[in-house]
Amino acid sequence: MNSLLEKLDALEPQQRWTLFGLLIVLFLGMGYYLHASNAEHLETLSTEVEELRASVRKHKAIAARLEDLHARLAALDEAVKVAVTLLPETREIPELLTQISELGLNAGLEFRLFKPEAEKRADFYAEVPVSLIILGKFHDVARFFDHLSKLSRIVNVTDIKIGLNKGSEPDVLLSTSCLVTTFRFVEPQEGDGKAGKRSGSQRKGS
Repeated sequence: MNSLLEKLDALEPQQRWTLFGLLIVLFLGMGYYLHASNAEHLETLSTEVEELRASVRKHKAIAARLEDLHARLAALDEAVKVAVTLLPETREIPELLTQISELGLNAGLEFRLFKPEAEKRADFYAEVPVSLIILGKFHDVARFFDHLSKLSRIVNVTDIKIGLNKGSEPDVLLSTSCLVTTFRFVEPQEGDGKAGKRSGSQRKGS
């Protein structure tokens, strides 16, 4: 250390100032380099942090959409369960038709016609229409229709035509014709089979 000081003392004043100037420039250069390096590093870190924040926001949005999707799927599943409850399966249709017949008999009606018609297929259900001609008093007919409306299954009554029964006794009896339509759930296999038959018939035709 003393040797270094002695060497500095031995220098001319101009040389000493030149040396100090070079040292100052060197220190300033090192400081600038360190500052620039730190600034670049901080900028890189800032960019990475912003990318991570964007990724977090993106994944939060995806999670929110998934949660909403799960809620919608659950609601749809519940709706399907309700629909299947309202739409009997194929094996339950005879029992339902028997129940409709019993409701009419219990209401004091006489069935002149009880004729199941051809089914009409839709996407996941089929209409099961039944043509009826019933004979009975007005309030008995009304009670029968009311009981049909209260069944757990969907039953529609359309094409109602009411007329007086010829040769009825003083207690007037009405002859009522109508179309009672219930619905049944179509199993996926049925739809596939139907589609297969159509494609098969098309191949034969070609």
